[in-house]
Amino acid sequence: IGGHYLGDGGILGFAPIHRALLHGCDTIFVFLFSAFNEEVDHTPENWIEDMTRGPEITELKLTEKILNEYEELRQKTPNLPPLLVLISKEKIKPINIARFTKEDLMKGMEIGSQTIDDNLDQIKAVLNS
Repeated sequence: IGGHYLGDGGILGFAPIHRALLHGCDTIFVFLFSAFNEEVDHTPENWIEDMTRGPEITELKLTEKILNEYEELRQKTPNLPPLLVLISKEKIKPINIARFTKEDLMKGMEIGSQTIDDNLDQIKAVLNS
């Protein structure tokens, strides 16, 4: 969009840094709707709900590992693009692909937009560095 590469990690991986690098990005932003240390914040209603949280928590831990490894690599290779991780204040509900609705998409976009607004000074600082 407007000469900028925008990639969505989504189901394939929350932080597709490799795709950003392949496209020659000079700054990488990663938006997370859940913090790495997120715990299950309620008792699951049934075993299906319990099982659906497992992959999400696993993906968050994998994302944390990827981001940490990238920062370690940047220490050794300073010409790699800077990385800014933004975590939304509001969590989205766990995604159930079978029941994903337009309203779910709109809510995710609203939270993402608010996350940008909440971190605008930090974003501008990275872009101007």
